[in-house]
Amino acid sequence: MAGKNTIDALEKGVRKLMDENRRLRDENGRLEARGERLKEENEALREAHSDEAKRVSVKGLAKKLGSREQVDKLIREVDACIELLNKE
Repeated sequence: MAGKNTIDALEKGVRKLMDENRRLRDENGRLEARGERLKEENEALREAHSDEAKRVSVKGLAKKLGSREQVDKLIREVDACIELLNKE
């Protein structure tokens, strides 16, 4: 009789562990999906921050230089210089 009780207790323990394993796997899947969503949101925020920083820089530069046309001209000149450097 003691052997039967031991087997029953082991079976119950194994079922409990299997249920816990299943629950943890499900939770892990949800957490992985959430992690991916957070990575995507983080990347979008970084891009938005970078774009905003560029706009602020251009606006600040335009105020210092006097006009948007002058800033655009300087940007084109810098782009041309970068292009030349990349050819080398």
